[in-house]
Amino acid sequence: MSLHTDTSEASITTIEAPRQERTLPSHRILHVVEATFAGVGRHVLDLAGAQANAGHEVHVAYSPLRMSNSFRQEMESLENVRWFACEMQRSIGLHDYPSVQQLRKHFDQIHPDVLHGHSAKGGALARLASYGKRCLTLYTPNGIYSMNPNLRPRARFLNDFIERRLASWTDAVIAVSGEEAEHIAENIGITKQKTHVVNNGISPIRKHDKADVRNEHRLPHDKYIVGFVGRLDDQKSPQDLVRVYAAIAEQEPNAHFVVVGTGSLNDEVQTLSRSFPALDGRIHWLGEQPGVRAMAAFDLFLLPSAYEGFPYVLLEATSSGLPIVTTHGACARDIVSHGESGFICDHGDIAALSDAALELIRDPHAQASFSQAALEKGKPFSVTRMASEVEDILLGLSVTPRSAQ
Repeated sequence: MSLHTDTSEASITTIEAPRQERTLPSHRILHVVEATFAGVGRHVLDLAGAQANAGHEVHVAYSPLRMSNSFRQEMESLENVRWFACEMQRSIGLHDYPSVQQLRKHFDQIHPDVLHGHSAKGGALARLASYGKRCLTLYTPNGIYSMNPNLRPRARFLNDFIERRLASWTDAVIAVSGEEAEHIAENIGITKQKTHVVNNGISPIRKHDKADVRNEHRLPHDKYIVGFVGRLDDQKSPQDLVRVYAAIAEQEPNAHFVVVGTGSLNDEVQTLSRSFPALDGRIHWLGEQPGVRAMAAFDLFLLPSAYEGFPYVLLEATSSGLPIVTTHGACARDIVSHGESGFICDHGDIAALSDAALELIRDPHAQASFSQAALEKGKPFSVTRMASEVEDILLGLSVTPRSAQ
């Protein structure tokens, strides 16, 4: 089986999960995840590891079909988490029936107190499997699909219809950003009382020497480097990335550009880059690399995404002290202070994105100020805090779960 790997959000660091004072009795928790790669996979690994280390009995039903190598490696290292392979496909179809049946059978074997579904597909299958069962049911969309601005009206209607129906089988929906929570309330109609915001968190990142990393990748030491880490697919808008790079290059001869990651649009965006003479010899394609280490070579992080939930790369960039230029679609409001640690622009606004980057490139004092502000902004976003806030949600839920009423 070929494995999809995502250098950016699936580059997984050691889980920060020290044992804490318990505020709840131990729960038996079953996580269900289809998207075993990128940010969703990382979120599940971090949360499951933290909950297990905090004294819960944690099970994870995962799909091996889109599993990244980093998910597999981290999964194998979490010996206090119990794993159950269940083939789940991203698309909707008759193949979902056996997946639900497998999940229901596993549910009956372990009798979890809490069932937690992740992403649209994992969340849907988990809640279908919970029908008639006695447990608390949580759902974390991690970037609910209807936030995608490129969805066709029919697909958007179907997605929102399914989300509304399944919400009645859900005790709590956990949004990973304030923007996602607002979208859920305004566009899908799930009540604010049922929706909670828990930002993603990361463990303390290892610092890497900028000179060493630039030497490793043969990057110039005397240039200002603007970098991107992520999948090269429609969600990340890599064509916009290249256009912004070109706009910067045409006005700033001291800038060089890095792309870390691959994806379905890899060939297309590399071809596009060759149509801009200003990028000749100045754009460096590093392919799959550990994201945090590659960021050590950057002076500025650029993320032009169409939509996100709450991207881990922004947490990593902020914790690395990098000023950030990104879009409103990236749901960056909780981690980027506009005008202080970075700039948030409209998705697709090439001029605004390039102008924001140029403002920092040309002002070393602003660069230093934004870098320090980024470091301060990133401090609260830990795995420990994330797991604690999920635990607070369990504490606040009714003793009698929705599915038993």
